[in-house]
Amino acid sequence: MTKSHSFFDSKLAMGIVSGLLLGFSFPPFHFGWLAFVALIPFLFAIDSATSYKEILKLSYFTFLIFNIIVIYWVGGWSKETDPFMMIGGAALVAGHPLFFVIPILFYRFLRKRLGKTTLLLFPFLYLSFEHIHSITQLAFPWLTVGYSQCYNLPGIQFASLTGLFGVSLQILMVNSLLAYAVMLWLDGPNENKTKLILSVSAAFLFVIIPELYGLSVLVKAGRTHFGKELRVTIIQPDIDPYAKWIGSPSQILRTYEKETYLALGHKADLVVWPETAIPFYILLPPFNFYREELQSFVDTTGISLMSGLPLARYYADSNDAKPSSHYDEFMHQYYDAYNGAALFLPHSDRYQTYGKIILVPFAERLRSGRMSPWLLGSHRPS
Repeated sequence: MTKSHSFFDSKLAMGIVSGLLLGFSFPPFHFGWLAFVALIPFLFAIDSATSYKEILKLSYFTFLIFNIIVIYWVGGWSKETDPFMMIGGAALVAGHPLFFVIPILFYRFLRKRLGKTTLLLFPFLYLSFEHIHSITQLAFPWLTVGYSQCYNLPGIQFASLTGLFGVSLQILMVNSLLAYAVMLWLDGPNENKTKLILSVSAAFLFVIIPELYGLSVLVKAGRTHFGKELRVTIIQPDIDPYAKWIGSPSQILRTYEKETYLALGHKADLVVWPETAIPFYILLPPFNFYREELQSFVDTTGISLMSGLPLARYYADSNDAKPSSHYDEFMHQYYDAYNGAALFLPHSDRYQTYGKIILVPFAERLRSGRMSPWLLGSHRPS
């Protein structure tokens, strides 16, 4: 790489480009293909950085742009939003890019010692970071690069064999191989012709083989009879996601029930209401009246209902409570609040529930809950 290539000498420009490309490759944008080239400018920027301090700044800025584009919405940003939620959302967007700096610094450490072939190790370093970042207490796997391909139905079929991280590895390998090819070309295409061809060919195979496999899977699925089809109706009324927390429980239920009645013509087997559609603890005894009202609706329509709602798990022994547990002054017990979902079946008083296991750092979870009661006192599941 020589100084005549002015674009590749502009580290800031390359960081901006990578952050934008990576951000716009994620939903709701339908540009998943951008992910396969998004990191190439960034890899060149890291390669030309002169110090770890510069790498830290460049990495943070690049991934800050990525985070802002993809998860800016977690803070709510409306006048009805809980201030805690906005503060937590801002802290998440501003702090989360620091996690991405760790694998980049390690990559740079190896790059200085092993040379440009370290580019081929980058996918495995970054993939290791994604895996670790998905299992710790501060786990936040929403920005795993494999999610950028959720609209590419044929291209992600191989995930049934490899999982999400297999899709991430595919994307990272293509970025690294193409970056390696560009680096070889800048150093002299004639001197590195064989390596250049092999790198581009390998990148092409990493893209085309999963696509062909996925197409074959979808064609086969189209010819297979799986038995009875399940018709699902999704209800999404126009309700402010934050104002609903202070609304009347009966009014909220009637709004969703009215919308559901209008959809009965579709003859659905299952109706799905959105996240925290029921914004109160309907499964707890104080809300028996509303739970019976909802169960009566399910019995009358004969349709199973899955709804998002907050769940609470009480601790009989306060010593078993977690540091982040809340305290119910009425029940005199500690409890954990979950952003959950429940399945209501016709003519059944048993409810299948699921509580979200990995909560959003800052916005949904505080590790030191008992030490910060002034924060938890205003906190609601989101």
